[in-house]
Amino acid sequence: MYDRDSNTDRPARTLRLSRRSGLRLAGLGALLSVAGGGHRGVAAQDSSPVASPDAGCVADPVLNRASAARWFAEVLNEGNLDVLDELLDPDAMLDPAAFPAVTGVPRVRQVLGDVLTAFPDVSYTVEDTLIDGDNVVIRWTAAGTQQDDYAGISANGEAQRWSGIHFFHFVCGRITNIWAEADILAQLGLVEDVQATPTALNDATGSPGAGCATPSKAEMEGFAHAWQDVWNSHDVTTYEGVVSPDAVHHFGVRADAVGLPAIQHGLTGFFTAFPDLKGPIENIVVD
Repeated sequence: MYDRDSNTDRPARTLRLSRRSGLRLAGLGALLSVAGGGHRGVAAQDSSPVASPDAGCVADPVLNRASAARWFAEVLNEGNLDVLDELLDPDAMLDPAAFPAVTGVPRVRQVLGDVLTAFPDVSYTVEDTLIDGDNVVIRWTAAGTQQDDYAGISANGEAQRWSGIHFFHFVCGRITNIWAEADILAQLGLVEDVQATPTALNDATGSPGAGCATPSKAEMEGFAHAWQDVWNSHDVTTYEGVVSPDAVHHFGVRADAVGLPAIQHGLTGFFTAFPDLKGPIENIVVD
């Protein structure tokens, strides 16, 4: 189920949002903000952690990793929503980037049920897993056919493929917070597919070459701060000392940017549209 090679027969794709699709997505976002979208009017919740570890709790990274994997293997791929009662704290919060946040196991079950109803053949593949104490981050890809309406988008019967990242926070072995970032454009049918531009670094591993020393945790955190500081300063020239010239930026809401100039150009346009944008760091995971 988690075999990386299971996706090798699928052509590499990026996703390009047309102007019409952009307007549709903007309208959908406004609708979701007012009406709660496919989550039946659930109001957004505070995104801060809902609980703190007890003094006697010790983080178990191995158990946390296994529990996060069950989210995809048993809940999403097998459609066993009852597993949520084992994995989640009763007051767990799910905060999907494009939809209102929900709190509590029944609400989380409802949100995932909507996905499984719309995409009954959905299959998730775990691509990367990062672990740091009580935090587990998983990058995944998914494929499925929309066979029912979802978030106001009518079923089109077309096979879709999308990707995303889940950030799980654990307390005493149970998930208390889930932040989900997903490229929802494909699953909502709002994009035009184009073939990805080949690049030497556009692979799933991102592994350093044989001659590269492994950075320390402090150095890795420094890279994270350097990347995110640009989202506050809007000075994209800063990336010239941080980002590889051949880097690939996998945007969540637009086509991939291949190469540093393309990354800088894309972000410059984004910052022009949102001149007061700030992006404070909430968590950093180094594995």
